[in-house]
Amino acid sequence: EPPSTYGIAQSNNINIIDATCPIVLRLHKMIQTNAQKYPEATTVIFGKKDHAEVVGLVGQVGGNAVVLSSEDEIEQIDFSKSILLYSQTTMNSHKYNALADIIAKRLAAASPKSALMKFDTVCRSVALRERNLREYAASRDAILFVAGANSSNGKYLYSMCCEANSRAYYISSQGDIRRSMLDGVGSLGVTGATSTPKWLLQNVADAALRMASK
Repeated sequence: EPPSTYGIAQSNNINIIDATCPIVLRLHKMIQTNAQKYPEATTVIFGKKDHAEVVGLVGQVGGNAVVLSSEDEIEQIDFSKSILLYSQTTMNSHKYNALADIIAKRLAAASPKSALMKFDTVCRSVALRERNLREYAASRDAILFVAGANSSNGKYLYSMCCEANSRAYYISSQGDIRRSMLDGVGSLGVTGATSTPKWLLQNVADAALRMASK
């Protein structure tokens, strides 16, 4: 959430229990601090504009930030100024690095005296999972991928499973399991998004085992 949400809650004497990921909270502080330290620089965030995390990140600079979801949108950037570049924590690290390279080249050509300050803000648990997830998905007959229906991270990681295994199924709970998902399956993998709780993964695994044994 942006600072304005906290302000509204505090002005109404609402007790706040903040369950924001600590990695995201550190990024909030980083964006605020750097914006104050380099007031003439442009804050640029690689992420999905309407994603809850990005709304919170942009709010750290009062909405004064450029949000890019791909390199096709870089024309929004004012290349006459220095740039502070961040990524939504759950974005693809390779795409983030590629975008940074393109921005660096454009900035060097347009304004040699300006600087690109790129910050490594992709969550390590997301970045490290990418290779392992592909290997895991390829080693099983089928995959049940468990995540919320609107999870950005979930959809991204699920796409990796699909690339490695044509029998990968996106579900949100054990109630979404269908017998057809288990037909002819000797080894079943159960995994999920970064934020999918272990108890939910275990519930899905147990339910799949019960269904398969009938």
